[in-house]
Amino acid sequence: MSREMDISVVIPSYNSIATIDRCLAALHRQVFSGSYEVILVDSSIDGTAEQVEKHFPWVRLIHLKERALPGKARNIGIAKARGSIVAFTDADCLPAPDWLWRHYQAQQNHDVVGGALGNANPASLVGWASYLLEFSGYTPCRRHGYVDCLVSANLSCRRILLQKHPFPEDLWPGEDRILAWQLAEISNLFYDGGAIVEHVNRSGLENLFRHQARSGRAAAVAWPRIGLHGKLCRYSWLVWLTPPWRSLLTITRVLRDTPRFLLPAMLTMPLILSGAMVWAHGFYKASGRKQ
Repeated sequence: MSREMDISVVIPSYNSIATIDRCLAALHRQVFSGSYEVILVDSSIDGTAEQVEKHFPWVRLIHLKERALPGKARNIGIAKARGSIVAFTDADCLPAPDWLWRHYQAQQNHDVVGGALGNANPASLVGWASYLLEFSGYTPCRRHGYVDCLVSANLSCRRILLQKHPFPEDLWPGEDRILAWQLAEISNLFYDGGAIVEHVNRSGLENLFRHQARSGRAAAVAWPRIGLHGKLCRYSWLVWLTPPWRSLLTITRVLRDTPRFLLPAMLTMPLILSGAMVWAHGFYKASGRKQ
């Protein structure tokens, strides 16, 4: 019979050979006295699985023959998990040494816990723009409390809840937004700004804009499913008002949570605004196809 664990860490992976070593090394350095396992659900074609098998034999590797979106990969990992708590991060993330300990402590009082995302490539201005466009609401800080959304790159949940409310498998990105909405219907979402993973961000302009367009298209699909931003979904032309609003929101969040990020936020504001416009274009096009 398989030994029960305090925490199972589930990581979806697709062509992650450039970042997976650092991610798994960070998980191996966790300062946590309890028991934990790391489950990597990989559908790569770049040699990631072979590299993990060679250098990280302690990882439970599940290699899929066909590509799986992150939601499906996480659900597969949840089904194999032995921990009563399941924590999630991504193959391009570097958890801080106390990451598991902080999640475990918070889980004693909360069923759903999320944490902060740091910037793992601060020398890149494009990396800063990518980081702030995605995670300005989740920068490292002292903020604790209940929120209405968490991100799957830094999340933990009771396994029993995830078995009843799995990740959507047909959508990426945005699958974690739908999951958070589902979980918020039955439990408070607790945010610990000191539980940190560093995120390796997109550092090329083409990759930045491609992902923002993808995120806009995904939002046009995800938001109507959960009744979010109804007017924007109904009148998609309103999306062209969002780029300046998102830019202002980014600055507001940085000032609230992590003021030391204000200078890079100001320096990259033209990139942030451009990325937000690409996102709006993706949203608008996808909304038009639906209508």
